[in-house]
Amino acid sequence: MEAESMSGAKVAIEKDKGNAAFKLGDYATAVGHYSAAILHDRNDFTLPLNRAAAYLKLGKNEDAARDCSTVLSLNPTNVKAMFRRGQARVGLGIFADAKNDFEAAMKLDPNNQAVQDELEKLRNKPPVKGKFSPPKVLETPAGVRRRVPIKIIESESPSTPPRASEPLKPESIATPEPPSETSLLSAAPKTFQDAKRVRDEAKLPARVGGGIFRASGKNTIFTPRGELETKEGESSNTISSSKTDPSTTTTSSRTTPGASNPAINEKSVTTLFDFTKSWLSLTTSSDRFQLINRVSPSAYPSFFKTSLEPSLLISIIQTYLDITTSEPNAMARVKESMEGFLHVPRISTIALFLSRKEKEIVLQILERLDDEALSNRWRGILKC
Repeated sequence: MEAESMSGAKVAIEKDKGNAAFKLGDYATAVGHYSAAILHDRNDFTLPLNRAAAYLKLGKNEDAARDCSTVLSLNPTNVKAMFRRGQARVGLGIFADAKNDFEAAMKLDPNNQAVQDELEKLRNKPPVKGKFSPPKVLETPAGVRRRVPIKIIESESPSTPPRASEPLKPESIATPEPPSETSLLSAAPKTFQDAKRVRDEAKLPARVGGGIFRASGKNTIFTPRGELETKEGESSNTISSSKTDPSTTTTSSRTTPGASNPAINEKSVTTLFDFTKSWLSLTTSSDRFQLINRVSPSAYPSFFKTSLEPSLLISIIQTYLDITTSEPNAMARVKESMEGFLHVPRISTIALFLSRKEKEIVLQILERLDDEALSNRWRGILKC
């Protein structure tokens, strides 16, 4: 019994670590933790189900499909496993099997909008039977060599017609003689000081050129001292300086309600990974509201792409509930943000994984915004 309790504790620890890494977008680390948990408990179907989600994020469709099959062997009516295996099979080109998975999921959950969307996409794809395999490459049998004659069509002079050159004979190729052992011994420096002196006199350049370990390379991991202050000034204004292309702009020119926290301006929001890490490090709704305001709502589709997690979405909306209670003038900004989230790819799939309590949080902010058109669009996604 004691051994079983210790094993259960290890499973819980590894699963929590995997969930934390998944939320941060570190899907490879999440796969490692889920795999460690599976080694201790192969009967918990949630472990391969979570690992399949991480595999899908990494584009490892075959591994994701295998994990979903394992889940269905343990829990045959698991809709998420059917849905994710269908997505993996679409990625593998097995459209007929993917359609069977989506149809099976629809029978168990007829109102599942995400499954309906995937079925609609499959209608435009030709059915493929069997497992997808890459084209075979024909190889030359071992020991068989092909002889290809090479002819020179270049003439020796303008008046001389072109002719085929005769093959070179081995004895006609001049082979340079290697230096004698005596010359090598006499030329080699005998001490380190001699070698250094010979190099200094010849003024030989360094054999290894620039690279990631040198400032002279194209890609460096450090900044030369002379450019440090300039690059720091440019990096702090990189996001806010872009005004010509709204799709690449990740900051807002609006004034953030409340006092500005200088620490927020130092946090990076150039990528979703940096944003999530900064978001989790903040503890107050005011600071989090300042951070999300650095991302323009019009840039949500290109910023979040297909990596927005349900937990992060609900955390942002909960922040909106808190901030609009104390800062009524933030309503306009929150409304733009809720509109922006509607354009994030696969928002209907994200809504599929929201619990009833989380959906109530979304409905609370919609009721507070008092925008009927916006509310109806969100309710259509939430199926409320």
